[in-house]
Amino acid sequence: MVDKKFAKWMKSPNEYEVISATRALFLKSPEGKARIITTPKEKGTLFDVETDLKVYPITGRFIKGKGRKAPDYFAYYNGEESPLKGKAQQIEWSEELQLFMKVFESIDKFQIEEEEKPAFYVIPKQMKMFERVKTTTGFVILKFLMEIDYTYPNYSQSYLYNQKIGLEFIFSRLPNSRKLFELSELGIPVFQAKASLSKWAKRDYGEITNENFEEVKDEMLETFQQRNYQLQGKFVNSIKTTPENKEKYDTLKTYEEQVEELKKQIKDLEIQKSEELKLLKTTESNVQNIQDLVTEEESKLENYKQEIKYYVKLESDNKTLTQNLGKTADKLNTVKEELKKINSVGWFKRAFKLW
Repeated sequence: MVDKKFAKWMKSPNEYEVISATRALFLKSPEGKARIITTPKEKGTLFDVETDLKVYPITGRFIKGKGRKAPDYFAYYNGEESPLKGKAQQIEWSEELQLFMKVFESIDKFQIEEEEKPAFYVIPKQMKMFERVKTTTGFVILKFLMEIDYTYPNYSQSYLYNQKIGLEFIFSRLPNSRKLFELSELGIPVFQAKASLSKWAKRDYGEITNENFEEVKDEMLETFQQRNYQLQGKFVNSIKTTPENKEKYDTLKTYEEQVEELKKQIKDLEIQKSEELKLLKTTESNVQNIQDLVTEEESKLENYKQEIKYYVKLESDNKTLTQNLGKTADKLNTVKEELKKINSVGWFKRAFKLW
């Protein structure tokens, strides 16, 4: 029996698809239109990804203690035995590994982050699952050989990695140091990811089961593609950029650095402009305040002028009044003198006006 959950479905001599045991069971069923044939063995089209031996899918048994069904898996045909028996296998299975394999099989974009280095987005052109890479001493099976369409914010970064990255997960055994060196010589940097369930996934879903597998997968896919969530890990072999990619990388890197410098200059100018605008606004405000003060003082001055005109008129009117008062006083004195004369004349003369 092969305790593995994925196999290669050979659709034609030159085309294959890596599928899970669960999907294989569906495709060989009437509901799946029996697109996969497993009997007889000679017509079988399912192959173990490590040994290339033919396999067939089996439904996982029911686990009484846990009250659920065990994961579906692939088994060898009777009479065959894995050549890897007793040897360390390249793929060690876990529910988490199955989950991440399904998530990254159809992912459109995600972020990679190494410790103390800025994260960057990778847009895959193709995610080749369980890709068998031939080396000088044999072969290596990578969980994914990712062909990069482009990276951002720095497009040049894709050429640094020769436009491909081998993606591994901490749940599975890494190729030995010799194989990692050989992959480096082939220009394939290998990124080992910390592909563990996030706290929210453990909180919301707990243990991964057949029943919640698809729901968790869809949520994880959304998390990596649409949210600011990084696939954290490190490159575990040397990054050796091939000469043709090195030239492209250096050229693009130079342009990107020039663009960044121009962006910095533009930002500095914008800051300077902003400061100048602030100063101009402050100056305009001060000028307006002074103008308002001048207007206020001019208004006061006009009021003073009106008051002065009033007082000047008042003074003129007062002078005229004084002069008129003097004349009236003179007339009063004359009348008084005449009255004295009249009073000094006897009454007979006054009666007959004989004075």
